[in-house]
Amino acid sequence: MRVGIVQNYRNSNLSFGNLSKEEKEAFKQTKKEALDVIGRPEKSVFIYSSACLPQSAENNTGTGTLLSKQGEEFLDVVKTFTTADTIQDVPSGEFMPKPAHGYYGAYETSSQALSSHLIEPELLMDESFGKIITPEELKAVVDANNGESKNILANFENVVEADSPFENMLKKAYERFKIGEGEQLEALRTEFNDYKVKNTEWLEPHAIYNVLSNKYKTPLFDNWEQEVDKRLYDPEFPEESRTARKAEILKENSEDIEFYNFKKFLSDKFLGLAKDKAHEKGLKFGGDVAYQFSLSDVFSNPKAFSYDVFMGPADLKIPALNFYQISDPNSAAAKMLSQKFRLAAQRYDTLRVGMGWGYVTPILSNSSGLYHEQKYMGSQVLELIENAVKEVKGDNFNKNDLFYEIEAGEKDFRAFNDDGTLIEPLKDRVKIYSSDYMSDGWGSSRAYPEKFKMNPSEFIYGASNVDTTPLRELATHGIYEQRKEQQVKELSSILHMDASALESTDEFIRAKNAEPLLAKNNFMFFTEFFGSERRFNDLSKTNSENFRVKIPANPEQAYYDAVKEGHAYNLMDAFEKVFKAKGYDKQHPELFAKIVEFKNKLYGIDPSKVVENISSDIPEPPVINQINEPEVEKPATEAVEKAVKSNKYLKPALIISAAVVVLFSAYKYFSKKPKAA
Repeated sequence: MRVGIVQNYRNSNLSFGNLSKEEKEAFKQTKKEALDVIGRPEKSVFIYSSACLPQSAENNTGTGTLLSKQGEEFLDVVKTFTTADTIQDVPSGEFMPKPAHGYYGAYETSSQALSSHLIEPELLMDESFGKIITPEELKAVVDANNGESKNILANFENVVEADSPFENMLKKAYERFKIGEGEQLEALRTEFNDYKVKNTEWLEPHAIYNVLSNKYKTPLFDNWEQEVDKRLYDPEFPEESRTARKAEILKENSEDIEFYNFKKFLSDKFLGLAKDKAHEKGLKFGGDVAYQFSLSDVFSNPKAFSYDVFMGPADLKIPALNFYQISDPNSAAAKMLSQKFRLAAQRYDTLRVGMGWGYVTPILSNSSGLYHEQKYMGSQVLELIENAVKEVKGDNFNKNDLFYEIEAGEKDFRAFNDDGTLIEPLKDRVKIYSSDYMSDGWGSSRAYPEKFKMNPSEFIYGASNVDTTPLRELATHGIYEQRKEQQVKELSSILHMDASALESTDEFIRAKNAEPLLAKNNFMFFTEFFGSERRFNDLSKTNSENFRVKIPANPEQAYYDAVKEGHAYNLMDAFEKVFKAKGYDKQHPELFAKIVEFKNKLYGIDPSKVVENISSDIPEPPVINQINEPEVEKPATEAVEKAVKSNKYLKPALIISAAVVVLFSAYKYFSKKPKAA
């Protein structure tokens, strides 16, 4: 049972509503002080999708970039309202349609060539790019993005498809780029030529593959008519024939190939500018290197792959590197993988190695199903990857800037020996874990260092990511009832919270998002930060919304609105839970009071109506928006203490006054119709 006593907020500097400029600075200072107490993360990664960045209504082409005003605002929001020191994109590469699953993405495509969605058209209208597009041309692209979901879902069809409005705009930009005058364009053309020379090893075969795919109207090069076209980069096919045919293709299709090269040049250049923007905000720039390879990769380097063999789960049909030769650094397979990671290292500060366990014990199978093997590679391939990155980074190479995804099904991969220790290849490498399957002694911030004796610096831990069950789904769907029950028990133990409170959907999600702050390194996924109820990735079924959930056009206001609704991430709520779990609320009462104030401020709770829990016979009122208020004893001011000591009648009077306030507040509270949760 509880009764509310109105907290003394008369000395608070916080106003009711969104944070002002001054309040944001105070928020940042409070965050800094809180992290000084609980321990600042060595790595804190915010995962987002570069295709789903916010766009203004007048520039909504379908996909955004970090280089717009809205993209910069998004970076500011991340920097302010999370602990992130790194932003990391989901897998990059050429975004292409995946008909089997009804979505667009960079899975199953080459990670070498980048997608046009990285190009910011506003900059192409700027003098620094020779004004190679006009406002009218951009408006035509924006007008074409006219679907009902244009503000909430990315429109890849409008941007990355051949002959899409965005593509046609780039064709006009390319014509001006070729013939335009001025120092800026001259410098840009010189840079373009240097880019082609530097990247010719992968750029030329991918450009030719693109041309031939269009000619034969299929990406399946085994179905192309001319044998020389199929085997244009196969060293076992006569070199003279291949050389002559390549020259012929390059000459006959020079304009198409140059336009392809132009798009790749701009995509890489704008990615570099986005990296600079992140650095300006004090953030590292991270990328996700997908495990997959594409048909264009196989076409350009066929000897790097095993014929009719797939790697990873059989249903993914990922072309398999030749793991029987890859240990030889001079093999085609080793060179192919090294090239992939060298490019990634040039583009990003940190790398997430997608399906990293697949380089330790790759699963190999063929289309007939007659061949299946789980080949043990030990640390050989991981060392090959690290050496490739080191070639690029030089003295700035840091092994801990490579994050290996090693979560997998028990039948696919076991990261631990029978005694619970890590298998040898994973020692001294940073691993990524989520709390998706948290249970007693497993999948929690304390399980890995305590049960598995893992160095806290060796793993990055978060609640939910692109591949896991969204927290709102986990909290509400009956099919996850048993998982949630296990997680409630574990969270209750770790955070010292009443398990019954965690039955609340919102409070369960908040606890899940708070718990990673107890790890040395943590991550957060952008849809969880904004409290989106849409699932970002559901490859279990055909879903045209996969990988499309956009960040709203006004990210700061959208964040404020979402957190007030009780769904979005509230860093101060997370701090409050961690402080209570560790007893820091008693050790640092003034800082804790500021944390609680900011927490309530973000939730939109009027400070004058905040109540505390104390024992009483008055029934507990309903929880508005499922927010459980903290049990904080705000210290009395020195003036009040002095007055109480000097006047023997004042203390009884204060008690009587408090009782009147309590009864009046209770009457007002229960006479109001509660807000919908």
